[in-house]
Amino acid sequence: MTDDDFDTDRERVEQQEQDLQPDKRDLEEELRDLEEMLQEKFDDSHQQGGDETLDSLEIVSPDGIQQTGRENDSWEETVEDADLVAETLAKELQISRRTDYRSGLTTGSRVDQTKAHRLGQNDTRIYRRNDPGDEKEYFIALVLDRSNSMGRRSNKIDVATEAAAQFTLACEDLGINVAVIDFIGGEARLAKPACIEANEAREILTDTSHGGGTPLSDALEIAVGLSERKRRESIIITMTDGLPVSNEDTKAVIDSTYTPVCSLTIATDCEPGNPPAQAEELEGAYERSETVFKPDNLTDELDRLAAELGIF
Repeated sequence: MTDDDFDTDRERVEQQEQDLQPDKRDLEEELRDLEEMLQEKFDDSHQQGGDETLDSLEIVSPDGIQQTGRENDSWEETVEDADLVAETLAKELQISRRTDYRSGLTTGSRVDQTKAHRLGQNDTRIYRRNDPGDEKEYFIALVLDRSNSMGRRSNKIDVATEAAAQFTLACEDLGINVAVIDFIGGEARLAKPACIEANEAREILTDTSHGGGTPLSDALEIAVGLSERKRRESIIITMTDGLPVSNEDTKAVIDSTYTPVCSLTIATDCEPGNPPAQAEELEGAYERSETVFKPDNLTDELDRLAAELGIF
């Protein structure tokens, strides 16, 4: 390819970046679903004389997440690690996917936005064409723990955010929409709406800020509310150290939904095979769970968790 070819391709990338911006209508619909869910919970709580905590919800503004995030090299490693998980998901969730990497401008091909930074290097691997077969549609809600305990000594927050980024990228590589709900400062929030892609939300996905308690049950209620409004097969996955404010409240939310709830427990501050007693007790409530004891084993544990999702 000549330099002129790549100049043309750069223009194409810019146009595709505009095309891939989250559809305003999709975002409005997702936020409307959240509003209806919160209103229903608020009404039910008052009818029962309870004190509903989810009558308000912070939503991270899309305007504030389209930033640099991790350095290109680090993000590229995350993307490449996600490929292994994507392959397992494609097999276990019975999603037919055939992906060709084509050099030059090929009919039907698109620029892989997660690899767009390679364009300046004249790297033709940025072009990808998906030839999908019959697909079963899924929706994934990730619940990410950003509480204070995630940053003590072992920096569990680094492992958790890497896990969330890898799994989100893997799902999106298969056309699976992923919403990320997190909690920080003792409050749950919608960190990444499903209609916003991981590459656009890189800054918030890789943010290692943490603090406050662990209102896991509140975050799970948001995930359940979103999942039950999707006309797709839904799965909820928590990424937490398994030390919520209340195990009983968390179990109650899990038991209240037909949506499968799974977990990736982050226990990098523990000896292998010995998670905290509270986390071990909570694992019994999940449909499937895996535990990360060593950061270097994260991708393998994610791959094992992906392999277990085939039952859904």
